[in-house]
Amino acid sequence: MQFRINGQDCKDVAEQLLGAELICPLKGQYVYQPYGDAAYGMGRWNATALGTAAPVGFLAPPLNWFRGGKLDALLSDDAVSIHADFDMLLPTIK
Repeated sequence: MQFRINGQDCKDVAEQLLGAELICPLKGQYVYQPYGDAAYGMGRWNATALGTAAPVGFLAPPLNWFRGGKLDALLSDDAVSIHADFDMLLPTIK
């Protein structure tokens, strides 16, 4: 259990932090699959579309602009501090 968040609550917390709904780019659904000792909330989030073939020509949306980056995080007893730098390819203006 990272950040003292149960696995089944992680998607909701991520959406709250991002202020956005997480949507599978392959039009699947995200589902929580518990495993191991349920008392520890162990499990993982998987997309139902994984394991199926991607449509011809599909490119994951971040690959259109993401070129690299750096992430630093600091976890203390009462806070999480994150600093991120992303290298992006901006679209050409016509």
